[in-house]
This record gives sequence, C-alpha cells and structure tokens, in this order.
Amino acid sequence: MKNNFENIVVWPSPFIFWTKIENHNELKDKLLPQIKERILNDQLHNSPGNVHRIPGEMPSVWQCEVITSYFNRKEEEKIFDEEIIKSIIVDPLKKFFNNPNCPVKNKPKKTKLKEIWFNYYKPGYWQEVHSHTGTTYSGIYILELNEPNTTKFLNYSMQKYNYSSNKLEMEYDTKLIEEGNVIIFPSELPHSVEISTQNRCTVSFNILCE
Repeated sequence: MKNNFENIVVWPSPFIFWTKIENHNELKDKLLPQIKERILNDQLHNSPGNVHRIPGEMPSVWQCEVITSYFNRKEEEKIFDEEIIKSIIVDPLKKFFNNPNCPVKNKPKKTKLKEIWFNYYKPGYWQEVHSHTGTTYSGIYILELNEPNTTKFLNYSMQKYNYSSNKLEMEYDTKLIEEGNVIIFPSELPHSVEISTQNRCTVSFNILCE
C-alpha cells in the first residue's frame, strides 16, 4: 500500500521526496552548456563491462550506457559551485526535514556532501538497478528532460520484487516528476533509469548525516 502526501510517497520502501527548484532555468543556462562541453571527453563515456579505477577505492563496474563524471569527480566537481549546491541540495534537504509529513523522525545534526557528479543520457542510454552504499541520502536533480521521467525506484526486498506478481507495490516510476525537480531518497534504495529516447541530463549526489 502506498501513502501519497504532497511530494512525498511512502510505500514498502521508506520514502521518495521531490521538490521544484525555483531558479531551475537560471541553473540550467549556467550548468548544462558546461556539461555538454565535458561530454565530448571520451573518458567519461561508460558502456557495459567497463572497469573503472579510482585511487583509494575498489574497482567499479557499471552495467549501463551513460556519460558520467562519477569516475572523474575531483576534476568535474569544479562546475558545482556554492550557488548550485545550495539550490539543489541544501535548500531541498531543509524542505524535506521541515515537511510535516517527513517520515524521518530523528533529524540529522549535521549533513555533509560526500560526492556530486553528472550523468548524461543520449537516446538508447540507460542505467541498471543499483543503490548507493556508504551514505545516508542520495539525490537526483533533473537538469534536462525531454520526455516523461524514466527513473524507477524498487522496494528494498529485491527477492520479493523478483517473485511478486503485484509489481505496483514493489516499484514506483517517476513519470510525474518533471525537469527542474530534485528527488531525495535513502541511499540504499534500489533505482534505475530505463532506456531514454531523448537526451537527458541529471546531477546526482550523496549525503552523509550525523
């Protein structure tokens, strides 16, 4: 059973929260040209089976087709200045925790941005089901979207999802969440991006809480 409040959905998994970024058009005009310039770098193009190595971290393999700065974060984080971070992370988190329907009872004393990166999808690109480990909350800022949103969230219990015939209770699509919105969710919540038919650009981030 799903419980829908204003911009918060709670179902077998804890929650998904989304909110509109008021200065989205300004941020898009500022950020998207920089990202489109960076996606010309072949090193940012990921295809299934690629092995990526970041110093000090375990090698990672993404079974997806996407242009991403995730594996080159230290260099690409330069484009995310204080204004962008405040607009798409700090302010939305405040809205979430101050929402009367917020399902998180113990509000964090401190929050810390652990990492931020962009993902760019051309027609036919996609991302496999995955979750983010080692952080508390994650977010997706929908910077450019030219079709209904193709992000999908799954219930924690993947085994239950795989064997359940009642998929409406096990998954939640985000077709009603539009460009210019930020989605915030528990980092361990499985999610994916279904095959895009138009160009799509998002900014993702992970947050640690105390």
